[in-house]
Amino acid sequence: MIDEVISKMSSEPGFEGCQVKVIEPPRSTLHTIKTCRKLCRQNRCGSYGRSWGCPPALGKDDENLEYINHFRHAVLISHRFENVDMKDLEFIEKSAEQHQDLCRRVANAIRKKGISDVLPVCSGACKYCGECTYPDAPCKFPEQMVPSVSGFGIIMEDYLQSQNISFKFEDNAFTLYGLVLYRE
Repeated sequence: MIDEVISKMSSEPGFEGCQVKVIEPPRSTLHTIKTCRKLCRQNRCGSYGRSWGCPPALGKDDENLEYINHFRHAVLISHRFENVDMKDLEFIEKSAEQHQDLCRRVANAIRKKGISDVLPVCSGACKYCGECTYPDAPCKFPEQMVPSVSGFGIIMEDYLQSQNISFKFEDNAFTLYGLVLYRE
C-alpha cells in the first residue's frame, strides 16, 4: 500500500528531482533528545519558543522519546540542489518550505489510505500558516503541522549514516531531508 502511495506521489508536480523511499524509522534516545533540545535553545534558527512545531511547544523529553519511538515505518523524502549560491538565503528558505510541503503531502496521502498514526518531520519550524499562533492560541491546523526533526531528538546526520545514506555539507550544493513516520 505504501509503495503505491510513493509511486503515485513521485509522479506528481513538485516531486521532480526528489527521491521518496521507505527506510527504517529513527530511534531517539534521551541523550539525543537532550542534545537536540540544547541546540534548539540556542535559537540559531529563530524558531525556539515561536512555533507549535518546535521546542518547547513539542512537549517534554520523556514524552517525545516514547512518542517518536513508537513509529514502526518511515518514508524518506530527499531533494538535492546543485550549483547553488549558498548565500542565496531566499532560495534556500523557499526550497525548505516547498520540501516541507512535500512531506505534508506524503503524510496526507498515507492518511487517505486509512493510516491515522502519521507524523511528518523536517528541518526547521512548521511553515503551514506563515505566522504561527504559538503561544497565544492553539495550532489552527494540527493535522498539517510538520514539526522540527530536532525537536524529537533525531540527529539526521547520524540517522542517515545508520541507513547507509551519505550526508555531507558542500560549498555549492545541499540536500533537504524529511521523514514521514507512521504506524499501521
